[in-house]
Amino acid sequence: MLERFLDQIGEVLRLCEDTDGILVVNREGIIEYHRIPLNSYWCSQDTVGRHILELYPELDGESSTILTARRTGRASYNVLQDINNHRGERVLLESTTIPIVVDGRVEERFVTLVNPMRQLGERIRELTGITDDMVKDAPVIGDIIGDVVRFCGNLPLLGHNILFDYAFLKRAAVNSGLDFEREGIDTLGICRLFMPADVKRNLTCACSFYEVSQSTAHRAQADAEAAHGLYQAMMARHGREHPEAFAAKPLIYKAKREQPPTKRQKEYLHDLLKCHKIDITVQIDAMSRGEVSRMIDNIISQYGRMTRRISGEQKD
Repeated sequence: MLERFLDQIGEVLRLCEDTDGILVVNREGIIEYHRIPLNSYWCSQDTVGRHILELYPELDGESSTILTARRTGRASYNVLQDINNHRGERVLLESTTIPIVVDGRVEERFVTLVNPMRQLGERIRELTGITDDMVKDAPVIGDIIGDVVRFCGNLPLLGHNILFDYAFLKRAAVNSGLDFEREGIDTLGICRLFMPADVKRNLTCACSFYEVSQSTAHRAQADAEAAHGLYQAMMARHGREHPEAFAAKPLIYKAKREQPPTKRQKEYLHDLLKCHKIDITVQIDAMSRGEVSRMIDNIISQYGRMTRRISGEQKD
């Protein structure tokens, strides 16, 4: 058991040189290892195999630094807590809690294509290898965003330029009436701190610089795994001296719920496209009210208003 954690426990001890004792707790909150100082009121046989909340019943999932780290993936440093243990003894704890990764194991994956309800641009097809045929039977984002939100839980999101991906997910969540306020870790931002200025910092170049293997670039699963590997590699190299650079931070993106286009908007856009003989690659019903309005404005700006009768009515 201990061998799996030696390297990461060593890193914890280097960050906390005056540590009196150390606990290793699994994903269920059960203590699996306890290194105890000689003058401790605990014995290891009293703690190993028990849930952390059994020892400190005044704590809960929110106030326990261990359970919070398990839930959020974030470290906490030098937290003071004056509480009773399960024997009713008042104790003052100063704890540093750092999540550890067991063998870099991926616990779960959520992978799906999404139907964008429009034809893919040539640049997207070339970049990703995804074709229109591949997404034609895929779910639309509104049908799966709830599953995505549940999958993410309260864990921080990690990615390379994570705000770009978060903005897309946040808009979809808001449109479905879901809360999706999250914290995140941006590997691009970390690269800007530590990589030389003359080296490109896109995901491919950053992975090459830190010797992280990358499979299929510009596909969601492969990019997510590459960003995770990049984070671990940068953490191993720079985390001891700069732990704050690797902490999750609030992701700030304001999104308003988009309204569907009105019947009048859709009819007007349809007639405008027909009048000017314009083909579009997106389904009008899949557009928001704002998108339809902007498209109408752009067409009128470029081609002018309708000047002939369509569908038996005079258009101007």
